[in-house]
Amino acid sequence: MNVKVYGLIEGLMVCWDEVKDAAVYHVHLFIGDWNRRMEVINGQQKVVTDKKQKFQEIALVDVDRNLKYYSFKNLPRIHVNFMYSIHGRIREETGLDYYLFVEAEDRQGKIIDSSDKVVGRVSSIDNGFATVG
Repeated sequence: MNVKVYGLIEGLMVCWDEVKDAAVYHVHLFIGDWNRRMEVINGQQKVVTDKKQKFQEIALVDVDRNLKYYSFKNLPRIHVNFMYSIHGRIREETGLDYYLFVEAEDRQGKIIDSSDKVVGRVSSIDNGFATVG
């Protein structure tokens, strides 16, 4: 199943191809975490990232077979943080991302098609401009 994800201001929209014989679509929203952290290695502070990403499902929505999209609203931007210092704006990657996954279920309750997990990045307003990060 082909899925496209669009970043909205404080939200995400996902749309997918129609699956014949689908009675309902299940839209899953996950947070993927690479667990980025600061550690002192050989006397130097470095960013360390886990080798395996962990996922936590934060939403599951059932969508009628006549709709081929769904929008999640009021989501914060989690993939990047901005800090301000005397040197200006500093961008910091968090290691977090939103992922969406869609399944099609038939009338008998069997999953007949599914998509891969697709990353989505939320936009926000910074200094009057919409930014993804």
